[in-house]
Amino acid sequence: MNLFLLRVSEARLKDYQLNGKVSERNPLVEDLDHASTIFTKGEFTSIKKSWEGIVFLMTGKPFEEALTEPFTTVITGRKSLEVALPTATVAPRYLTSTEVIRAHQMLRLITNEILMDRYNAGVMNDLGIYPGNWEAPEAKSYLLRGFDHLKDFYVEAATQKQAVIMFLA
Repeated sequence: MNLFLLRVSEARLKDYQLNGKVSERNPLVEDLDHASTIFTKGEFTSIKKSWEGIVFLMTGKPFEEALTEPFTTVITGRKSLEVALPTATVAPRYLTSTEVIRAHQMLRLITNEILMDRYNAGVMNDLGIYPGNWEAPEAKSYLLRGFDHLKDFYVEAATQKQAVIMFLA
């Protein structure tokens, strides 16, 4: 499962919330069907399968145990959009623009050095941290690229005062 992230205005987020519930039209699905023409590469992106490894390195806990941790919200959002996406495993979740600013401030506190100090391939494999194979030579750099991409994404979202929608597919 890959984690997808989408930066949108508050107005677009409200459109997704409202129209996804009260009509047969699902604007989020429609927009994602045409994502390459509607959104820039930076607005719609993915940190691929690195998401659970990043959660573990930020919190020291597997995903299921880290759901209440503040750092986990950059991956999971705070609230459900309550609209179905055909390709998503669960309903997309989101952070408002105000929550995005807080998430960005939290992410700034974590350096790559802090993450690597917490890296333990054996423990991560034993806990079943997705996608596994953490002893592979490229595993650390894979996680750091994903984390750097996540941080850059939140920098731009906070700067633009945008909301963030996230979903696993």
